[in-house]
Amino acid sequence: EKSEEPEPEPEPEEPTVDLHGTEWTKYEEEDAQEQYEDAEEDMPAEPPSAEEELFEDTAAKIEAENAAKAKAEADAKAAAEQAFAECQAMCAADNECCNNDITQGSNQRLSCLQSCTMVRGGVTEDACDAECAKPTCEDRVVNGV
Repeated sequence: EKSEEPEPEPEPEEPTVDLHGTEWTKYEEEDAQEQYEDAEEDMPAEPPSAEEELFEDTAAKIEAENAAKAKAEADAKAAAEQAFAECQAMCAADNECCNNDITQGSNQRLSCLQSCTMVRGGVTEDACDAECAKPTCEDRVVNGV
């Protein structure tokens, strides 16, 4: 008599679950997390809520206003620097004194540089004449110039 050896057990297959005749593979937790992330990336984004849209619109408006303000300030500074340089050149060509320091007057009067800078800064002739009639220049400011 032959001794019957037990049949070897088949190697285990990947665990599966049978759902209505369809075979579904069980995934390890890491695989499931990766698939979840991939699926989440593929899903269309939800439209923003009205509150989120309002927030984004407000933020965009503020950003645009700040950019415009910064540009205006930079342009004004560049224009003032250019006007100052042009006034220095004009006054130097006329051999005027006090041509380097905007705060220094000429014999208690406005210097050529101060007068030119005031005119270039937008001070009207009437405002300038009213200030020029005063005998001293100490701490004189006309329309912010």
